[in-house]
Amino acid sequence: MLAWIVAAACMWRGLTSDEADAVAQELTDRLDILTLMPTDLTAGEARDVLDAAIATVLERTRA
Repeated sequence: MLAWIVAAACMWRGLTSDEADAVAQELTDRLDILTLMPTDLTAGEARDVLDAAIATVLERTRA
C-alpha cells in the first residue's frame, strides 16, 4: 500500500520514475532512523514525512 501512495504522490508532483524510486528509498531510510513503521504514523505525520522525503530528493536531483 505504501508503494502506491509514494508513486501517486510522486506522479502528482511530476517526478520521474528514478526520482520516485529515490523518494521511496529516502522515505524508508527516514522511517528506519525513527524506528517507525508506516502504520505508527498519523495521516498528517505520514504526509509530512513523505513531503520531506520528496523535498530532499528534489534538492539533490534538480538543484
